[in-house]
Order: sequence, then C-alpha cells, then structure tokens
Amino acid sequence: LNPIAPPKRQPFSVSLQETMGSVTHVLQESIDGHKVGRSFGGQKYERQRFDNVANRVRQLEVKFA
Repeated sequence: LNPIAPPKRQPFSVSLQETMGSVTHVLQESIDGHKVGRSFGGQKYERQRFDNVANRVRQLEVKFA
C-alpha cells in the first residue's frame, strides 16, 4: 500500500499495484517463453495480452491522477 495516498485513493493505489504486478508477470512470461512463442507463432497473442494489461494500467493511472 502507498502510505502517502489519501484514504479515498487507497483502493485505486491497491488496484494499480496489483495491475502493475500483472504487467510484471506478463512480461516475465513473455521473456521466458520468447523462443517458444516465436516457434509456434504466439507473438500476436502475447502482444495482445500485454496491450490489455498495459491499457488497464493506463486507465488506473488516469483515475488516480
């Protein structure tokens, strides 16, 4: 939790931290599976997956601002 965030913004802070964790998870899986994804044509799927998570982070950042 962000101790600096005002109490009414803490739910956004928690959501943002969880979503950033999702970004990290998706990136780590993409890095770990890069060779497998390339060999089976999974680039488009992984790109869409990352774009979805990144868009969620952007939406939360706008709400938090």
